[in-house]
Amino acid sequence: MNKIILIMLLGFVLNTSVFSGEASQYKTNCNDNFGADCSRLGLMYESGREVKKSESKAVKYYQKACDLDNGWGCSLLGDLTLDGRGGLKESNSKAAQHYQKSCDLNHDSGCFNLAFLYKDGRGVENNNSEASKYYAKYCQLKLPLDCRNDFIKLNLP
Repeated sequence: MNKIILIMLLGFVLNTSVFSGEASQYKTNCNDNFGADCSRLGLMYESGREVKKSESKAVKYYQKACDLDNGWGCSLLGDLTLDGRGGLKESNSKAAQHYQKSCDLNHDSGCFNLAFLYKDGRGVENNNSEASKYYAKYCQLKLPLDCRNDFIKLNLP
């Protein structure tokens, strides 16, 4: 029985060291101002994949990614802001600002999420015209089939 536990523990340590290498590389790249790797590292912390879960660290890396004009990071930061996670105060209007920057940087999820906020009037004025505008930009950035399938989710009049 002790051998089985020792083998399992050794396997865990070996796997952790391999995975921490990926996180370490993302951290190095993030420190070198590569925004996409800041976003990847944030996702690792948000999910607890290969690192100890920490939404506050995820916020830190998403914010850095967004500051580096990485649209993906801005959109992920918007998600946490919308839900008030990672030590952030829940704020529809601040989430809308993050999604706006993401969309301006041509990241599809920022445009899609911003369209929802305009449709529902969350953090921005309820405005179906604006919602349609951001949904149209989302469609320009996505594959046509994805766009058609997602239109049902938006449910604009």
